[in-house]
Amino acid sequence: LISFDKTNDIALLKVKKKCQINYLLSSNTIDIGTRIFVLGYPMVDLLGGEIKATDGIISSASGFGNDSRYYQISAPIQPGNSGGPLFDYNGNLIGLITSKFTYGENVGYALKSYFISSFLEKNGIEIPRDKKVINIKSFTQKINSLKTNVVTIESIRNWQKNYY
Repeated sequence: LISFDKTNDIALLKVKKKCQINYLLSSNTIDIGTRIFVLGYPMVDLLGGEIKATDGIISSASGFGNDSRYYQISAPIQPGNSGGPLFDYNGNLIGLITSKFTYGENVGYALKSYFISSFLEKNGIEIPRDKKVINIKSFTQKINSLKTNVVTIESIRNWQKNYY
């Protein structure tokens, strides 16, 4: 654990895997109806260790209780998607999956990229601004390019006890 933001429920972790960042962290607010996709490793014990991709749209510019820090999305997400990236169809990182509304179907929430950028900048992390996958035409090829930047974290319970 390098740093954490308790208010936005995000953490900066050091991972051993080296990867070439090939996406942009968007600073724009995304419009309702924009097509999006999620990459992650939900329920690895049941669904297997291969990366999963789901897609949908931005359903609302605000999250649960009208919280403006979040988008509401229609992409199906499961436990284990939390902390995973939310991309627009150009391959720009536009959010971070945070939660799922369990009393409805395909209602999830993602922290907007502005809050991710602010957190990274406060921690001296350079934000990707020159790598793009937008020139890749095929959706499958975009996923293959982006999935190398997504890792699964087996357990973060120990640090929560120390910091919360």
